[in-house]
Amino acid sequence: PARSPPHPGPGGGQSGCGPRAVLRGLEVMEGADADARWHALDASLSRLRERLQGEVYERLEAWFEHAIGRKDLRTACVVCAHLALLFENVRPSELDTRAMQWL
Repeated sequence: PARSPPHPGPGGGQSGCGPRAVLRGLEVMEGADADARWHALDASLSRLRERLQGEVYERLEAWFEHAIGRKDLRTACVVCAHLALLFENVRPSELDTRAMQWL
């Protein structure tokens, strides 16, 4: 069956991108004062960083070890680059041995 044309998004473009694009999870920000917005963003950042440096890190590390075990240097390098990106914007107070290993 033929697809129907996409509906314009909130920003006017077909993708929904633009200055008025809806960002899931940030709806709480509307009408909040600057302090509340800052705390909401900081809390979201902490949750995201926790997940990235938890389960995502563990999965990438397992893939890295698997690639090294198979002597697949190309894959190991790609995974290593992704591991480094996990720690790219880590705050100095969050730097630990694990982060330093990949930076």
